[in-house]
Amino acid sequence: MGMMKLPFAEWLEKNDRFEEAMVAFKDAQRFDRSMRIMQRLAANVAAQHRFKESSNFYWLLARENLSLIKDYTRMDAADLNHYEMYLEFSDLADVYYPYQIIHSFIEEPAQASAASQSQMIQIFNAARFILSKLDKIRSSPNSISLTFVYLALAKVSSNIGAFKTARSAYEKLYGMKLNADWIEQIELNSLQTRSKPFSDRESLQMMCNRCATPNPVLLSGEACTQCLHTFVRSFISFESLPLCEFKPMKGISHRRALELFYSEKVKTGKKAKRGEEDGWTETRYGNEQVLTIGQQEGDESSPFFDKVNEVCETQLTSSEYIPIVLGEDILQTLTIDEVYIVDLTKYCKTFEVKYYKNTIPDVALHVCENCGRFFLLDEYEFAYLQNNTCPFCKTPDSRGINKPL
Repeated sequence: MGMMKLPFAEWLEKNDRFEEAMVAFKDAQRFDRSMRIMQRLAANVAAQHRFKESSNFYWLLARENLSLIKDYTRMDAADLNHYEMYLEFSDLADVYYPYQIIHSFIEEPAQASAASQSQMIQIFNAARFILSKLDKIRSSPNSISLTFVYLALAKVSSNIGAFKTARSAYEKLYGMKLNADWIEQIELNSLQTRSKPFSDRESLQMMCNRCATPNPVLLSGEACTQCLHTFVRSFISFESLPLCEFKPMKGISHRRALELFYSEKVKTGKKAKRGEEDGWTETRYGNEQVLTIGQQEGDESSPFFDKVNEVCETQLTSSEYIPIVLGEDILQTLTIDEVYIVDLTKYCKTFEVKYYKNTIPDVALHVCENCGRFFLLDEYEFAYLQNNTCPFCKTPDSRGINKPL
């Protein structure tokens, strides 16, 4: 029976029954052939401008390569190759997913003219996310037009007060091959933008949630320019989320870390005295407006933030990223409600589990248990209820939308 699986898979492929062929090649232990078909499908649907479907195929490719890693802690040449392919396909999935928004904005003028302020900010965030991600990808993704990305960025930037970014985008467009019908309008818009202040609205800058450094709108890579901490974005609005990554100290297992997060807490840190507040701080996440006055419980006086400050000071003298490593004493001060865990060990048992602390607990977040992508909770709930699947990986969440990890 096993001898018949490979010829049957090849017959399915020749007869354009690709999805069945992928399954058949897997059954025949020919994962290379299965992934080759999936890559062709991803490229084909991208050529048809079905970019979210292409993103899903690339995520499946990433997941498949992750599952083929035998030992993440001691990778041999084959494991290292699968890990590199996992990163490459995961980044491609990240790029194609928001590009659907960009493509629709440019190709559908009616949608562009009717875009609300929140939609423009979503397009703005999506465009700069794509540009920062493309720096990490070795080969240029098929069917993704940088002209579309910079044109969308230029258009919305002018409307939301990011005039410096708009001018940069228009300058990039002048060096690209443009549709003849666009040139006159682009030149007019560029001229109008030059009459505006050469600056971006301060609220559009990304604030690092680890070292509190304001970062420029357009980044080379998705990391803070000061402490090199990677920004984490919502995969609907594509804005930076208030998350700070940390690691348990070596020797502390994932199970032990969970026990510490769920343990009874002893409140530490100094509480601000009445009258010592230093004014209101306003932060917006999607449609949520968070107002913070003074220093609240869980703020920089906590052991966690003391450790963050210590690492950030050390980071100033290092060109390599220094992770925040926490012992049991500090892990015990964190609650499970403020900790978000990306656990992909269902695909690779030895894969690293990642931990994040929500630095603004009033902002409700969600992380998909299947793909590890983050979302603002209200956005995720709305998207999930439409199809009962994660909007990114199209997989049902066994926990439901209101259950913590």
